[in-house]
Amino acid sequence: MANLNKVMLMGRLGQDPELKDVGDTQVANFTLATNSVWKDKSGQKQEKTEWHKCNAWGNLANLASNYLHKGSQVYVEGSIETETYDKNGETRYVTKIKVFKIEFLDSKSSQDDSMYEEANPVNDQDNIHRIRSNFTQNRSESNAQTDTIPF
Repeated sequence: MANLNKVMLMGRLGQDPELKDVGDTQVANFTLATNSVWKDKSGQKQEKTEWHKCNAWGNLANLASNYLHKGSQVYVEGSIETETYDKNGETRYVTKIKVFKIEFLDSKSSQDDSMYEEANPVNDQDNIHRIRSNFTQNRSESNAQTDTIPF
């Protein structure tokens, strides 16, 4: 049986990435906010924000540190990792996203002080549409693949 640990998130940074040296590599830590909006039974609009702790390593950490800022809209892919630690005799858990892909969704004009330049700048809606279509295409391809079990 195959296993999959993959997370895809699109949201806004809650803080500037914090870059740290870890041995001979670097890690950028940042939080990403995603929102859910719905109407309750009485028709009132409800909204909930989820905060995700993210870690990007190596070259990706440098890119995040240089080009992402609080409020930046970004798409990330990664895997879920749960860490445990002991605090005052209690075991605590923290869930983080180990990021292996970042796409910058802000348009070039909104990245006022960054050095990031695209050869063919596109606006936020074009990026969001492209990501959603890739997601839909990947889902339909994975649904089309079936495992054959010999028993």
